[in-house]
Amino acid sequence: MLPIELPIYFNTDETSNLEKMGIDSHVKNCEVRLMTFFAINAIGSAKESDDFEYGIIYTGDGSFSSVLTYKELKELLI
Repeated sequence: MLPIELPIYFNTDETSNLEKMGIDSHVKNCEVRLMTFFAINAIGSAKESDDFEYGIIYTGDGSFSSVLTYKELKELLI
């Protein structure tokens, strides 16, 4: 399955500034860009306060928030 291209949430200037001020911003306020993964160590899930779910991809020392849910990531990767 690897490499695989997946849609990932990236902070915008606005969401980065809110984060720096200690203000939570909804993940849907982030920019979505494609990212190619050559290795994935694990996947997980996260949920916003309004129950909006999205997937987390763990690779190396980093983690990335995916537009896809845990279930959708699992189906793609298995």
